[in-house]
Amino acid sequence: SNPTSSFVLNTFTGHHTAGRYALHSSFTADDSVLISGSEDGNAVLYHAITAEALATLEGHEQPTCAVAASKDQSEGSIHPDDACVVTASYDGSAIVWANSEDYMKWQD
Repeated sequence: SNPTSSFVLNTFTGHHTAGRYALHSSFTADDSVLISGSEDGNAVLYHAITAEALATLEGHEQPTCAVAASKDQSEGSIHPDDACVVTASYDGSAIVWANSEDYMKWQD
């Protein structure tokens, strides 16, 4: 294999709006989901293999320019089975999204 070669593995389109602003994308810790910012203020979660839109996170008033997913899902982490996503927008806000209502309970 040639380390200087690149191959397109998938293209994620149709569910997020892009073209005028720089938008960030990020994979979840297990690389199964791609999260993309969108100019409509949303963030879209895509299945990494099929490119199917799995969910839309709606909460910003201006373009969602940055996204990040929790990376530590090891057995010793605080919430190894839960996912956490942070989105930031040109509206000046940042939102923490979680797949569990218990996510923010740091202690028993």
